[in-house]
Amino acid sequence: MPLRNNSKGHQRTWGFRFSPVDAIVLIITAVGTPWLVSELGTMGLIPAFVVLHFFLFCNVFRIRRAPELIWGLCFVMLAGLLTVVGRFYPAMLMMCQLPLTVILIAREIRHPVYHGVFARRLNPNDDRS
Repeated sequence: MPLRNNSKGHQRTWGFRFSPVDAIVLIITAVGTPWLVSELGTMGLIPAFVVLHFFLFCNVFRIRRAPELIWGLCFVMLAGLLTVVGRFYPAMLMMCQLPLTVILIAREIRHPVYHGVFARRLNPNDDRS
């Protein structure tokens, strides 16, 4: 598949990406999480869980938008379901969500347009220069 321009006219890039904004968000998360945990208990881990997944999906594996939205929708629905049935525990929410993370990443790295980390090795049939 040839390199494509995205909707803003930029060429698609390949592999891991990291920006100063990513660094700032990760630093804020690293500093804020212990404080949140001290204030909220294990509930304080949830924002870090979501931020790290966002980084994993957008910067490391660079999954497409639809699977990322599926992950987010499932996360919100699972949190709601656990709350409704009176079994909301952050550890349970995160452990139930991890298999979906693994499935989405495994599926994405096998997709013909995969362009995340190790794309050259995992997707050797693309037309990157």
